[in-house]
Amino acid sequence: MFNPKRGQLDTGLSVSENQGAGRTEYGLELPPKIFKAMQGEFLEYVEGQLLTVRFPVKERYSNPFGCMQGGMIVAAMDNTLVHCHSLILG
Repeated sequence: MFNPKRGQLDTGLSVSENQGAGRTEYGLELPPKIFKAMQGEFLEYVEGQLLTVRFPVKERYSNPFGCMQGGMIVAAMDNTLVHCHSLILG
């Protein structure tokens, strides 16, 4: 379940202490390091219907036209979809 005050999403996957903080029983690190590095933020979650995530558009992610580089857009999508996948598995 989404916790709007903490901006975190509970994926329903259990985390084991011996796997390290943020590691699921499947060895997945949630959220992934790149999600944190890109400063992703969970905005809204409605179970089975909606997951809204925001990523800031940083100047360092820009292409020569001043738009967010395509690879960074795909990385943002990938980081969002990994959480959708986790919710489906959970």
